[in-house]
Amino acid sequence: MANPHYQSAPVIMVAVPFPAQSHLNQMLQLSCLLSSCYNLPVHYVGSSIHICQAKLRCSTPLLLTRIQFRDLPFPPFPSPFPIRDGDTDFPAHLQPSFDSSLNLREPFAALIDTLSSQAKKVVVIHDPLMAFAVQDAASFPNVELYIFHTSSAFTSFSIQWERTREISAPKYFPENLPSMEGCLTNKVVNLITIHREFTKLRSGDLHNTCRVIEGEYIDHLAQNDKLRRRWAVGPLSHHLGGRIEKQSNSKEDQNLELPEGFEERAEGKGMVVRGWVPQAEILKHPSTGGFLSHCGWDSCLESISAGVPIAAWPMHSDQPRNATLVTQVLKVGLIVREWSHIEELIMASTIKEALRTLMASREGEMMRKSAEELGRAVRQATEEGEVSRKELESFINHISR
Repeated sequence: MANPHYQSAPVIMVAVPFPAQSHLNQMLQLSCLLSSCYNLPVHYVGSSIHICQAKLRCSTPLLLTRIQFRDLPFPPFPSPFPIRDGDTDFPAHLQPSFDSSLNLREPFAALIDTLSSQAKKVVVIHDPLMAFAVQDAASFPNVELYIFHTSSAFTSFSIQWERTREISAPKYFPENLPSMEGCLTNKVVNLITIHREFTKLRSGDLHNTCRVIEGEYIDHLAQNDKLRRRWAVGPLSHHLGGRIEKQSNSKEDQNLELPEGFEERAEGKGMVVRGWVPQAEILKHPSTGGFLSHCGWDSCLESISAGVPIAAWPMHSDQPRNATLVTQVLKVGLIVREWSHIEELIMASTIKEALRTLMASREGEMMRKSAEELGRAVRQATEEGEVSRKELESFINHISR
């Protein structure tokens, strides 16, 4: 039976995530927010396996009932065990899945052909790494494309700045940015190159961030691209009150072996939880005084929103730049190991010293105070009449015009 929510809507939104967990999760957060809070018909597009992967992360199934999940034909792809590709810790075993996403172009065009006859306007919100697959949607007169950025505005700006060195930079911009070398595999770099040309088809940009956190960088991105509007609508997880959470029953996680005697030594002092956990809820708990994180952007937002300082241990992708934002710009964390030493074996004493500084020093106390102040400001930004809510409503008004 057809969902009455989808009958002859003036605006239909189509969400097209990149098939990697954080990207899937953040696009699902946006989809839930627009469908449940703003009554927009939303179609969430992907392969059956990736749609299932995204839905498993939702702890409130009721939110999903207002979303129409569109399982598009997706060619089979191998799923090898995790491997190390050269000098990077990037999860290269996911590359076959990434490459297969290029094959969604034809079925996606067919879907847009159908939906464009059912609404006054179709708004396609896609990951920048899905630009190739959605390119044909730009040829329909009642379709608009918008890019949804799942990494920090700081990272996006820093990459642009390095590419040209001609664009203006904010007053405070770190001089020694961590190198992007080793962050990505060559195959991922090639994939990004394929999509880059087609990102020019977009009408604007959405960022899962907040002006309280990255206002200067959002403004500088806008100054350097005056043809398109930008909206900082995050943190999406806080808009939703943490109702999209990380859960899993992975046997691989449950069978993870820890050093002999570790769990016994942790008894009474800590807790070992196997598999995925409701990270946002743990960060909000008053007993949580710090977060040892790889600095994926979703995790950074959850920690910042909760007012918890970060011990940054980046591994790949945008994580080194996110760590720079957290530690050097926002000053709500510290680096466990400098990115320039990524190839060195990290010693237990190094980790111990970083955590001791974060948890039991004057420097750590100042970070915690800064994190708490920033967290309060970010949480307030998502409330009615505040900056992130206004940006979100501005976007809704823009696409409904």
